[in-house]
Amino acid sequence: MLNFWRGLNNFGRAVFLTLVSILVIFLAEVRADYAFRNILATMSTPIVQSYRGIGKRFLDFGAFIGNIGKLDEENKLLQEQVLLLQKQLVESEEVRLENQRLRDQLYLVETKGYDFLSARIIAKEPIGAIKMISVNQGYRDQVQEKMPVVVSEGLLVGYVAEVFASSSRVILLSDSSIEIPARLQKSRADGMIKGQQLGQGLVMELIPQVAAVERGNRVITSGLGGNYPPGLLIGFVQSVEAEPNALFKRADIMPAVDFERLEEVMIILDY
Repeated sequence: MLNFWRGLNNFGRAVFLTLVSILVIFLAEVRADYAFRNILATMSTPIVQSYRGIGKRFLDFGAFIGNIGKLDEENKLLQEQVLLLQKQLVESEEVRLENQRLRDQLYLVETKGYDFLSARIIAKEPIGAIKMISVNQGYRDQVQEKMPVVVSEGLLVGYVAEVFASSSRVILLSDSSIEIPARLQKSRADGMIKGQQLGQGLVMELIPQVAAVERGNRVITSGLGGNYPPGLLIGFVQSVEAEPNALFKRADIMPAVDFERLEEVMIILDY
């Protein structure tokens, strides 16, 4: 290296020094740039990592919101399925009840031979002590006054009181004006069913003092008087009142029909 330097003239030495200076400056800039970039990277690493964490949180939050929307849709779908099942259950129960009513009606036709007309209740009209219902059958359907009205099981409900073109009014057993010839099914003793004031159940009067009457005995129509066919169930004995030396005794009767739950009835046209 020393011999090389000695072999150069002044101009050559100047050129050599210039080239060396340029090389030193270049190398210095490269090293400085590298160092600067290294320092910048070191300083920015926490910031970049922080932003990466925030971005990840935003992505996670977006996924969470998406899951909420999906769960909401699934919840709505389940609610719709539950409503559909409830609707199907209601329809199935209505079909079952309708089939039962039809079977009961068929039983009455086959065993009793009644000519009857099914009627739907369109109104319930409590007027003081009088208990009445309105049905959707009238004289256009051959309905007449005094015709007996029952439910499909053959339980007595009352009788037709008024008839219009396409509807009729029916007085229920709970009306205080009711008087029906009746019979104790077990002892065969006859009496008279009467309604009580304010619809407080029924009472069977004119029961012979010697007749055996027990709680739970069935009370049926006797067929006397011609307004009702015999054998229709009226109710059950609840209690018995008997006075000494009296010719007759009386019994409180619970109606077999729940008048508040009536929906359909049968009008007996002929028997």
